[in-house]
Amino acid sequence: MVFKSDHDVNTLKERWDDKTAFKNFAGGDDYLDNVFISRRYGSIVCLKSKPLSAHNLFGAVYWGIIHCKKDGGSKITGFFGISLTDLIITAAFYLLYGTITRTVLERGDESGAYWMIVIAAAILFFILFTSPKTKRKYAEVINRVVK
Repeated sequence: MVFKSDHDVNTLKERWDDKTAFKNFAGGDDYLDNVFISRRYGSIVCLKSKPLSAHNLFGAVYWGIIHCKKDGGSKITGFFGISLTDLIITAAFYLLYGTITRTVLERGDESGAYWMIVIAAAILFFILFTSPKTKRKYAEVINRVVK
């Protein structure tokens, strides 16, 4: 996702720090049930919803980079992913799931193992998939920064 701004890079960094500060989400805002955690490492920005507040098992994370546009101004380009903790939990789940699938295969039930693989692929898709509704919530917050 790309968010374009007329501000220069340094101004956009300052706006990111100001507009995504926790004070803006402390209950006096339209985002009462959507509390975001924001971090910035130089030009790299990170925006994550708190899972307990956003009612998500796995919180989506927006990773972006602030850089200059060729025609003036700046932009934030980035992608959605999941956090490192969520990746570790998912990997542990699939390690256990793979062990169970291997045991089912060793017992000679191939169709059961194939169904387990299909189910595992579906679960992985839903864990890694960021819904359009979630993307809109993040876009609202980021658009407040770039405007």
